[in-house]
Amino acid sequence: MEYKHLGFPLKIMLGYLVGILILALLFSASIAHLGTVINDYNNTVKIAWRQLNALQTLQASGLQIRLDIDNDTAKVDMDLRLIDYWFASFLQASRDGVPRDFILLVREFYTFREQTLKLINLKEQKASKSDLATQHRNFSKDYNIFMARIKVEIERGRSNVEVSEVRFLQRVNQLLLLNILLAPLSFLFLYIYGYFLSNYTGIRLRRFLENMRKILAGNYKEKIEDDSKDEIGQIAEGINELAERLDTK
Repeated sequence: MEYKHLGFPLKIMLGYLVGILILALLFSASIAHLGTVINDYNNTVKIAWRQLNALQTLQASGLQIRLDIDNDTAKVDMDLRLIDYWFASFLQASRDGVPRDFILLVREFYTFREQTLKLINLKEQKASKSDLATQHRNFSKDYNIFMARIKVEIERGRSNVEVSEVRFLQRVNQLLLLNILLAPLSFLFLYIYGYFLSNYTGIRLRRFLENMRKILAGNYKEKIEDDSKDEIGQIAEGINELAERLDTK
């Protein structure tokens, strides 16, 4: 009788190995996901801080332009080049290059810049005091709107950073909790597997021994009912064949 099937001890070991492998894969997947979460958080916060830094510098540049306009200095052209540079840096810091969340800021920046240039041109042309006063009021109005918008966006940027940090910590805590739970769950799985396997094996062995006693008592027509192909099933098949031979004699 050729034996071509997995042995009973090997089945037990294989079951444990499969369970351990599944749990190891789950643990590895959670660790990989944690790495993705950390990477996403770093990228999000990096962009948010770059935007926030650019906004704060824009705010400082706007204040400097207002001071130079009020003091009638010749630095306004340089201030405009500086604020253009930082506005470009702000656009570059945005994820898609065009910050959809900052449409109002973009519009108000260009309006403020246009009013600043108009005021500079009027001063260079030595316009009348009336025209200068009117343009100065227009400049002041758009300056206040622009600076108020920057203040709102700075507060929103800080809030976004704080929210990102809170969400990041929540996701990390969830993943850590999952990893902590995997250890007892793995032991529970192996315990349940071992418990049911031992019960199943015990039932088979008790039935095997009961039928063996009947055969040893001379009841050769008794059959050991075990169709499995492991060691116990092979022994049962051999004893059944032996009982048949004894019964025919």
